[in-house]
Amino acid sequence: MNIDDVKIFFELLKDDNYCLLYNGNFIDTITAKIINISRINLAQRGEIIPIQNRFSFLTTELFQNIIRHGGHKEQGENDERLPGFFMTQNRNKQYNIIAGNLIDNDKVEQLKLQFDELNSLNNHQLKDLYKKVITQGELSAKGGAGVGLIDMARKSGHKLEYQFLKHSDTQSMFYNLVIMDSDSKNIKSEEINIGIDLGIHLHKIMVDRNILMVQKSDFSTDSVSPMLKIIEKNISLNEGDSNLVAQVYNVLVELIKNMHHHGLKYRNRKEGIFLISKKDNSYRICAGNYIDKRKVRGFKRFMDRVATMNQDELKDFYMHRLMHTDKLNFEDSGKGFLDIGGLLSERFTSKFYDVDAEASFFSISAKI
Repeated sequence: MNIDDVKIFFELLKDDNYCLLYNGNFIDTITAKIINISRINLAQRGEIIPIQNRFSFLTTELFQNIIRHGGHKEQGENDERLPGFFMTQNRNKQYNIIAGNLIDNDKVEQLKLQFDELNSLNNHQLKDLYKKVITQGELSAKGGAGVGLIDMARKSGHKLEYQFLKHSDTQSMFYNLVIMDSDSKNIKSEEINIGIDLGIHLHKIMVDRNILMVQKSDFSTDSVSPMLKIIEKNISLNEGDSNLVAQVYNVLVELIKNMHHHGLKYRNRKEGIFLISKKDNSYRICAGNYIDKRKVRGFKRFMDRVATMNQDELKDFYMHRLMHTDKLNFEDSGKGFLDIGGLLSERFTSKFYDVDAEASFFSISAKI
């Protein structure tokens, strides 16, 4: 992953009020934290408890599908858990939830039959099918859709989208999209289906660039803790380094502070984006947000100066700024960057992109 990926993802997700993507191992603790982050953002958007509960149910069922239909390891794979993909996005009052996982090729046709069967039924027929399976268990015993899948189709209110992409001679990647409306009266017909293709495209980019997690939102401190827990679990699955967890946490917090302090409310939204990648034994955190174009020169001067400093110079510069700040501006309020400079295995890199006469887009990359 490099610093330009921040702008690429931000542009692809520019119409989303909120988006979370995860590419990696799925265990119960990680899935619970993903649901927690999403619920926090639903609550911040004013969604009522029943909507939050319906979202949590649909997400849980998608995760259960990953576990239920996940394929076995192919010979030569070292990871004990097959990787999966999760994405949720919000536009207006519509939520898309996408899950992806590897399945054995001998399961593909049966899954197609199950999804096509459910998509052929209306709400009343789905309700009757649900009752029949609950009381008799006939269809699931014969290979038909199970209770969880039927209930997911009922509570979504939309057709269940799916795609199978061949991964190898024995396995395929199975993607499943569930759409949820929180207020169907306010949704235009052309907005009803954002589609599954964007999720598949983004997953491919994440795999190619070793990206573990992406989140685009108007970040709050409430979302930092569950985000860290996801990273912590991924670290513990591999290195088990508590010091590395603390370093990642400190960098995340300071970059979120930067978004709050310097972020520009652009087109009625103040938002930012995070990308976290893992390669070998190191993590890279990239972040981006809009800033006031009039302040770019001062901020750029500050970031360029920091980029040339060694660890001792960073410490001295930090202490000088701490003692001589009389008013806040970009150069004086960048102490967070200086404070975490000692945690990094290489210097910050930053980049500014022109947007229009009002705004620029600022990206920063840090390696731990």
